[in-house]
Amino acid sequence: MDEIALTGMTFFGRHGVNTEERELGQRFGVDLSLWLDLGKAASSDDIADTVSYSAVYKLVRREMEGEPSQLLEHIAGRVARVVLSYDPRIERVRVKICKLSPPLQGSATGEVSVTLLRSRSQP
Repeated sequence: MDEIALTGMTFFGRHGVNTEERELGQRFGVDLSLWLDLGKAASSDDIADTVSYSAVYKLVRREMEGEPSQLLEHIAGRVARVVLSYDPRIERVRVKICKLSPPLQGSATGEVSVTLLRSRSQP
């Protein structure tokens, strides 16, 4: 299986359990890996033979900047589902979502993240 990776994406969203997180919003980092067969695209040099990472980025952005989720696990699951449903050639997806400045008592920096690995046979 071959891989397309989109790493270091940053979005502003209103995800979180705390009222302040949902009212004020915060920055989230997203890393995404897609596994599929890229053999045809490697030979043809035709975008129709691959999955457009630009289109995938737009799907991720819509989820991250859209309807708030309380849990990182939930928003990661939403991203995984929408990406897997986008193109049947995508066999597996890995989604890592980070709160880039989590509201932890006594913490001024750092990250908190959740990573999900989902395949077409495992929604």
